[in-house]
Amino acid sequence: MGNCSSSDVTHPDTFTALPTFKIALVGESKAGKTAIFNRFVKNCFFKTYVPTKKVDIVNVIKKVNVPEHVIVSLTLWDTPGRDDIDMAHTYFSHIDAVIVVVDVTDKESMEMAAYWKQEIINTVTHHSDMSISDALKLPILLLGNKYDLVDKEKPGYESDENSKDFSGEKLDDSDELMIITEEEKWKPECVHKIEQLVQQHGFLSGVMVSAKDSDGSVHQAMQTLIRKLMENTLQQMYGDEYKKRSKKRPKKQSKAIVETSLKLTEIESSILLLLNSW
Repeated sequence: MGNCSSSDVTHPDTFTALPTFKIALVGESKAGKTAIFNRFVKNCFFKTYVPTKKVDIVNVIKKVNVPEHVIVSLTLWDTPGRDDIDMAHTYFSHIDAVIVVVDVTDKESMEMAAYWKQEIINTVTHHSDMSISDALKLPILLLGNKYDLVDKEKPGYESDENSKDFSGEKLDDSDELMIITEEEKWKPECVHKIEQLVQQHGFLSGVMVSAKDSDGSVHQAMQTLIRKLMENTLQQMYGDEYKKRSKKRPKKQSKAIVETSLKLTEIESSILLLLNSW
């Protein structure tokens, strides 16, 4: 068991004006959803596996670097696997984003990413007032967990003419013309598979992480998701005006200029300035 730290977690009731987001973690059993949850919330890892029997919900205030520090309020839902799928409509009610966690050392777990993506879309459209078009825009991040267990010295592509893809089938005629760089060749198979899943099924992004290692990968992945959520929030608030001004604005602006142009609150202005600095 690692050392847990929650110094940047505060009770959310004292921050009524913070950007607030509900995020659910879903995936197969033993993929590491709870480990991801604990790494981000408490910055710790428990070696003993304890199956999640019922959903675990926590409200936290986190300082995230996007790239400068900003404070957000997050409601995180650590859900069981498919055994409790009948309760999925409660997990995804008023949801802002979903994280699909897969075990990159388990091919079946990775293949189930597509199932979870479709299950999310189906549930939010059938059990909420979200339209299909809005459901398809829901940020769904794919996390490839247990990357610390992957052999990174083994090439993802073999060099002989009978090379096979991740599923074990020979490359078809269209794939024969694919140019594989040296960098691509040495990517582990699981990385190629994650990239393929993102492209085929429309995930927001695919990130390789290790909940076990305190390497910052989980926090970086969460920052990617939170940045997207903040962008969506401003887009919903100001619509086309925000989109047009985002294109026209120089990368650096003073806080006064931003407040004058869109009449934002102090917190909204700070978020917008952070996004501009990227």
